[in-house]
Amino acid sequence: MNEQSHKKITPQNHLNLLDLALVLLALLSIVAVWQRGNLRFFFEGDRTKSSYTVAFTVSAVRADAAELLQADTVLYVREGDTAHELGRLAEDATVLPHTVLMPKGDGSVAEVLLPKDDPRALVDLSGSFTCRGVLRDGALVLEGGITLSPDMELSVFTSRGEMQIFVRSITENL
Repeated sequence: MNEQSHKKITPQNHLNLLDLALVLLALLSIVAVWQRGNLRFFFEGDRTKSSYTVAFTVSAVRADAAELLQADTVLYVREGDTAHELGRLAEDATVLPHTVLMPKGDGSVAEVLLPKDDPRALVDLSGSFTCRGVLRDGALVLEGGITLSPDMELSVFTSRGEMQIFVRSITENL
């Protein structure tokens, strides 16, 4: 018999590139499933959400716009074709006289308060709504991924109308 027919075939103990890619893919899959569970718990778990009060103002609207912002009114924000609930008004909005800056003849500026009793006059509205979310880096993240932060302008609507609000502050309810 010749020597070549009796050679023993031994397995080689080295990893090739395909083996390495499969091991990395398996590890990444495990990490992805683990992280997905953590993120879902973060956004869906009621234990991590807190109640917050968001104070806002609406500038230069007609006095009858205050009827849109009465206690227990639900505010919504539109994102594409989807409406997300922001929160519920805790009390009626406060009507404030609208301040207009008018230049004077000498170059200085004077503040002029317009009367709030005239239904044609412009007024400012001040109010607050309560909502649930997670506060991260000074911004409030609500369900649906809506993010609110102080000094942010936002287009909201109710069942009766739409308006631009300016978020003044976000405080946690204890």
